Amino acid sequence: MEIRLLPAERLAEWVELWNILRPHWQTDVESIELEDGLRPAGEPLLRLVVEHRGRFVAVGQVWVSDWGEVIHDAAFVDVGVERGSRRRGLGTRLALQLEAFARDRGIRKLVCYALTDDFEGAEPFLQRFGYREVEREQTSVQEPATVDRSALPRLRRELQAQGIEVVPFSAIDSPENRHRLHQAATEMEDDVPSLFDWGLPGFLLFEARWFQRPGSLPDAIFIARDGDRVVGISSLERRPDGDMDVGLTGTARTHRRRGIARVLKLAATEYAAAHGVARVHTGNATVNEGMLSLNRSLGFRPDVVEINYEKVLS
Repeated sequence: MEIRLLPAERLAEWVELWNILRPHWQTDVESIELEDGLRPAGEPLLRLVVEHRGRFVAVGQVWVSDWGEVIHDAAFVDVGVERGSRRRGLGTRLALQLEAFARDRGIRKLVCYALTDDFEGAEPFLQRFGYREVEREQTSVQEPATVDRSALPRLRRELQAQGIEVVPFSAIDSPENRHRLHQAATEMEDDVPSLFDWGLPGFLLFEARWFQRPGSLPDAIFIARDGDRVVGISSLERRPDGDMDVGLTGTARTHRRRGIARVLKLAATEYAAAHGVARVHTGNATVNEGMLSLNRSLGFRPDVVEINYEKVLS
């Protein structure tokens, strides 16, 4: 079976296999095409496929930015092989080609992920290629219709008494407020506990991800405002399978310990329940005990653990 570049006209087949292999990181054709069109000219990007009897059985890719988010001096890499085609050396061949591509472009480090529900096969593979574990992220799932949301009106009023208003962003959407949202989201993302050195997106990529891609839901971006300033965010994104993902939840450093995050997440939960969403998914670094505790109190139950690895290229 031959490894080759993904033909552009077969992107939909690549996405179909990706979503089977990576159900926790779903995507769609329109989002990929939008993001690729916004990448800087010359940014390293490689997508490979293995085809057998007219269908894709394995995929691999290396990419530098994820909607403008980068890990400094590093690239992301992923290899996936359908279960029926494993133990034939396809993953090894894909990994070698992807690593060679990265080396040729001066990339110093590769970052990849594995999940505990597929860890038995992934761990030996990654260790053989010289990857080391860096951090872990606990994924969690909530069934919004089962969550008690009765305290939300009272909690909103308590924040209003402090001069803090909680609203869907769609109620105040404007060019100026989108820039305010970007500034606040950047500050909050920068505060998310991580052992990686992240670089965050500029405004154009931020706006595309939050407002233009198919899964974006401006009326499911809930914000807390103190005057014109955005001091809290909790956002939801629609997944291709109909569930939702939590995009970002955060509070400005100046406004913490006031219950803002709880109110925002309850408002997002109310939205998901009202729209008949069966499940909401999220993930948090295992060192972020504050957010993990808040999620548990709002009905999120632990799911698989995402294990993040890196390899320094000599």
